[in-house]
Amino acid sequence: MRVAIIARSGTTTKRRVVLKGGQVAKFGRTDWADFAFPEDGALSDVHFAIHCGVDCAQLQSLSQEHPTMVNESPITKVNLKHCDVIRAGNSTFLIEIEGAPGIEQSKSGSDSATNFAGEPDEQADGTLLLAQHIGLSDPAIKLASSCTARNRFSGMLVENQLLGEALRWNAHVLPKPACVQWACRCVESQMKSEGQPAQQSAFKSAVQWSNEPSDENRKEAARFAEAAKFEGIGGSLAAAAAWSDGSLAPDDLPIVSPDDRLTGRAVVVALTIATSTSGAQDLANRRLEFLSRLPKAIANKTTI
Repeated sequence: MRVAIIARSGTTTKRRVVLKGGQVAKFGRTDWADFAFPEDGALSDVHFAIHCGVDCAQLQSLSQEHPTMVNESPITKVNLKHCDVIRAGNSTFLIEIEGAPGIEQSKSGSDSATNFAGEPDEQADGTLLLAQHIGLSDPAIKLASSCTARNRFSGMLVENQLLGEALRWNAHVLPKPACVQWACRCVESQMKSEGQPAQQSAFKSAVQWSNEPSDENRKEAARFAEAAKFEGIGGSLAAAAAWSDGSLAPDDLPIVSPDDRLTGRAVVVALTIATSTSGAQDLANRRLEFLSRLPKAIANKTTI
């Protein structure tokens, strides 16, 4: 299932957000939200969240100060329907659900690519939308708007010396086991001198999950990530494995699916810590070294 949220804030800001099954997005006024509209002073810091499930999309109001309206009725939690209109603050959000009557599907061989909402898609392969969704910097977003093939975007970032953004991009587009294994390879030699047992154990659990991404190994990584307080290189990589699937809540509570971006974000944190003591030139070299390991991660045919 996919859900598109067409957001309009004021007279100038119009954004389109597309969520697929399992993704959650928070909307509000500040950077605490995944998608922020700072020009709307009537929005709460984090006003509402939309969870895209397998067969339904659910809206949950998160504001204690201002109402969240769906079709002009205040709500706390509701399943969304195609063409529902959300009003929060002075902003409106139109819901479009894939497969609903009147929604065109993309057709191969057509003269111009269309997205599932039937309007011209600025980029058929979704590079720009994904770059916005994972929160790349403005220069990277501008570059994404001119990219016509997703598999070229990483190289474009490197060519433009946006090495940190290239790391962030690849951390989100790689399959999660390959992403964690790539990061583990990048920091493997550095972790050999790690003196904290909790960090060593967490790192080993991340390696084990990346080699064999079973739910048992994921839960094991979650335990070691917690023991490492979700900090440091090892703790961050174990968290990346733990947040790849399953639920963020204890087993006896309702399932809380992790945001699809958490694994990538945790990997970026680990790589950032690994380069935290580097000078400017060393930092660039380390990042290039990490990026040079990508082909083996993409092939993902060997274990560490």
